Amino acid sequence: MKILIIDDKKENNYLVERMITKLGYEAILAENGVEALELLFKFDFIMVISDILMPEMDGFQLCKIVRCLKKFDGLKFVFYTATYTEKEDEEFAMELGADKFLRKPMDPQLFLQEIQKLLQKEQADHDYRKNYIKKPEKEIFKLYNERLINKLEKKTRELEKFKQMDGERLRAQKIESLALIAGGIAHDFNNLLVGILGNTNIIQTDKSLSIEVQDSLKDIEKATLRASELTEQLLAFSKDGNIIKETKDITPIIEESISLVLRGSKSKCIINTQKNLPKVEVDSGQMTQVFNNLLINANQSMENGGEIHVSIEVVHISDDLEFPLPYGPYVQISIKDQGVGVPQNVHQHIFEPYFTTKEKGNGLGLATCYTIIKRHGGYISFKSNPKTEPGTTFQIFLPIFEQNYE
Repeated sequence: MKILIIDDKKENNYLVERMITKLGYEAILAENGVEALELLFKFDFIMVISDILMPEMDGFQLCKIVRCLKKFDGLKFVFYTATYTEKEDEEFAMELGADKFLRKPMDPQLFLQEIQKLLQKEQADHDYRKNYIKKPEKEIFKLYNERLINKLEKKTRELEKFKQMDGERLRAQKIESLALIAGGIAHDFNNLLVGILGNTNIIQTDKSLSIEVQDSLKDIEKATLRASELTEQLLAFSKDGNIIKETKDITPIIEESISLVLRGSKSKCIINTQKNLPKVEVDSGQMTQVFNNLLINANQSMENGGEIHVSIEVVHISDDLEFPLPYGPYVQISIKDQGVGVPQNVHQHIFEPYFTTKEKGNGLGLATCYTIIKRHGGYISFKSNPKTEPGTTFQIFLPIFEQNYE
């Protein structure tokens, strides 16, 4: 019995093929929907496992054609994707008649379990062809186009708005492009993780491996699965406002970053915290990323080490403080170093994506900080004038969670 595997990346096809052959099925490979359709008419298959984003004909188009042809009644169709991972994508896939929607990377054992369950499922469970034909062609076409352009529309909107904005608003829109970058990185990283997980699982089937090697492989597997959680955060970061907020005391988050970043360095940190600080609503992981970036920059700015002063207090934004924030109380975090400072001529570029004054920098650290703080409803600014005073001070303002705080 044959299973058709479709992915434009040969390494992904190879890994899925190895897993499928373990179940005792014959795997036949295709690299796009056109090639797959030719094979479907040439051979009898019991299942299709398809990626979505492919050249010539994508997975959605292929599924649509398959579910329209009576010849393929009973053929099970599985999407296995690292690009189209949103809930709306899954809903549309099921509307087209898919039997299963799986996201890359996936634990090989869980993947095989899902495939086995589907293969053992009674054929009469659903008649997808009939269900599909009931839906108007125009509606299907509309849904398809919505999912297809969804991956590009945010960038298009941003490019149009760039022409109309300047100053702080222009900076904010430039930073938003990082969301698109994060989504692309997450997609590519997911595909890499699929390779790591798949190859690790293949090696684990070798019964002659020593206990030490088996334990190492388990560690690799665990680390890769943890890495896949990171890609989920990147994917969440790539969608406007989609952060996982919890009510937190900000001080322990900062203290953990200080301990991590400055361990073993020549610099030391002096922290002053206002008593009875109100809590803020934050995504701990993303805020840790902000503090890590700022503390790393502060430490690197002092070649021979020095003092980093961190202060946390409540401030009230009003007409006296010219920040683009609604009036009211905020928790302010200040991070001041004794480094070389930021030259005046680069002040306007400091939060821009890919701008850096470091030889080995990538220009994403401060841009990421800006985006994360903005999505928390806060603001980040800095002060630096090397001609009059050494060092740089970054200030972060976060809205207070407690509504009745005065």
